Amino acid sequence: MIVNETAVNELGWEQPIGKLVFGRPVIGVVRDFNIHDLSRELEPIAIVTQVLDYSESSAAGRARASVNVILNIGGDAVRETIASVQREYDLIDPEHPFEFQFLDERLNEMYYSEQRQMSLIGVFSALCIFISCLGLLGLTAYTTEQRAREIAIRKVLGASALQLILMLFRNVFVIVIGASALASLVSLWAVNEWMQGFAYRADLNYFVFLFATLICVLIAFVTMSLQSWKTSRANPAEVLKYE
Repeated sequence: MIVNETAVNELGWEQPIGKLVFGRPVIGVVRDFNIHDLSRELEPIAIVTQVLDYSESSAAGRARASVNVILNIGGDAVRETIASVQREYDLIDPEHPFEFQFLDERLNEMYYSEQRQMSLIGVFSALCIFISCLGLLGLTAYTTEQRAREIAIRKVLGASALQLILMLFRNVFVIVIGASALASLVSLWAVNEWMQGFAYRADLNYFVFLFATLICVLIAFVTMSLQSWKTSRANPAEVLKYE
């Protein structure tokens, strides 16, 4: 048999080659690899070879006939290769159906729920950003309307369009920073709780939350600038002619 490193460590072997397990000698040690998803820890693995007796007189051979055969196939003729394997299989064991599955599909099934969860989070995040941008547009329109005379006077006194936009964005900036800090704390807690379900996980990079905050500030600034630009470029005389 061939064992993995975890099996060697748990059995306390220093020289595993030649050790007997259930009468089988150990002939090699392989590096640890996952046979399950990452929510489970590595387990001791023993890889053995077994010759099956497919004769009709051997009931034990027929009982053991349900085995998994791993084939490494490549090229463009995948369908033809599978059909050829099925013909050979039917000759050996016509009593049992031929079933096959691709390894990449099996691996995708392991993380299907996580992939679907990430897709839903992405969709709802995009929806939340869109709604937030609509809210910022409404807030900016209301603010510029309320401060139209102030903006006009500042422009007459020499304020540039960028200075006016930054003045209007100042209060929104404080709100965005506060909301981002609160959202980062909630996200940090949620991600930590989610990752507890995995035996092996990467460390969180806290710069991700800082980067997300900068993205939020940028989106808020661009959204507000689109609405504020028109007001800052308006003719002050149109606003102040009734004053």
